[in-house]
Amino acid sequence: MHTRLTCALEGDAIAERMLEAQTPWLLSIHSFTGEYEGERRMMDVGVLFDDYVTPAVELARRLRGQGLETALNEPYSGLRGLIYSANRHGRCFGLPYLELEIR
Repeated sequence: MHTRLTCALEGDAIAERMLEAQTPWLLSIHSFTGEYEGERRMMDVGVLFDDYVTPAVELARRLRGQGLETALNEPYSGLRGLIYSANRHGRCFGLPYLELEIR
């Protein structure tokens, strides 16, 4: 029920934007700690993906070009289903999506 209701409510706003321009991207942004269970996490940004490999690699390249230590599918992996918000909303509206994890 929640999924159907959310898709219905958000659908109008997204549909309006899609009529105005090219297909938007959904970018989910989260944070992570620099240390977890005694292990240091040295990267500044993680680009998480499941389906959109090429855009994820390109975004990581551009972030590195700005001097940010960037990793793909770290500290969590989209390939292991750990990008719930981006995946759920992107698929709901047929939008391409990625997730950023920022330290």
